[in-house]
Amino acid sequence: MASRPLFLVMVVVALSHLLQLPCVWADDKKTQTLEEMQKSLNQQVTSQPFGVADEEKVKAYIEDATKRGLAPSAQPGPNWRPGYTCRDLSRYSWEEYRNCRYYHWYYGYYYR
Repeated sequence: MASRPLFLVMVVVALSHLLQLPCVWADDKKTQTLEEMQKSLNQQVTSQPFGVADEEKVKAYIEDATKRGLAPSAQPGPNWRPGYTCRDLSRYSWEEYRNCRYYHWYYGYYYR
């Protein structure tokens, strides 16, 4: 009689594993779909030319501000974090990127 409950436990465990197989296959399909979506997004991003901001505009701004004798703002923008470079700010705002570039050009270091 002790073997009967053990047999039932084994059957239940085996059935639970069998019932989970379609879920594993569904996860594989979901993973494939996510991979295809990621590849598509990567292709869209890499197909566009990369430009943080128009570098000529940044250089013109720096030259103009220098001619007028304007010192850059000592306050970084709201998105500045320790360890950032100007390039890190490019994802937030063109003005923050431009101001950071001017600050770095003027003082020779990033915001502190």
